[in-house]
Amino acid sequence: MSETTSYSFHTNTLHGKIVAGFLLTAGVGLLLVPESFVPDHLLLGLVLLAGGGGVLVMTVRTVADKRPRMTVSDKGIWFRDWDLDVVPWGEIRKVYMTGIRIKITICVELRNSKRFVATMSPAQRSRLKTNSLIRLPVLRIPPKVLSAPVGEVLAALQSGLAP
Repeated sequence: MSETTSYSFHTNTLHGKIVAGFLLTAGVGLLLVPESFVPDHLLLGLVLLAGGGGVLVMTVRTVADKRPRMTVSDKGIWFRDWDLDVVPWGEIRKVYMTGIRIKITICVELRNSKRFVATMSPAQRSRLKTNSLIRLPVLRIPPKVLSAPVGEVLAALQSGLAP
């Protein structure tokens, strides 16, 4: 592999738009109904508007984030959600896919997880326990967050392992 391949965030934000639209519409509706029909309608309407606004802000931030989500290069694999440095190819035993159609996961299995952890900073080591994508010796990549098809991402990762 002689070039770097970057994968961005998949911007299918349909669910966020639907939830935000529902909350905003319900909030406006509650603000417009009389007090006798819905007690505390102003409070409920404002809470729904705030919730819908929060969901909308998160959806827009997701769409606007153009930073790469994953990078595959000569050095190895970097995935933003791991919150680690680049994982060198020499540390990787194999890359495979697991799960079923709805919940597929790309797994990156390390050769020696103790040696790999020893090279990390203390801050990175402390975050390992709370990161649900890292269960040593396997690092997981949920392909739904990437813009490319699963097969293309898997092929790029496996090509880096080729001798």
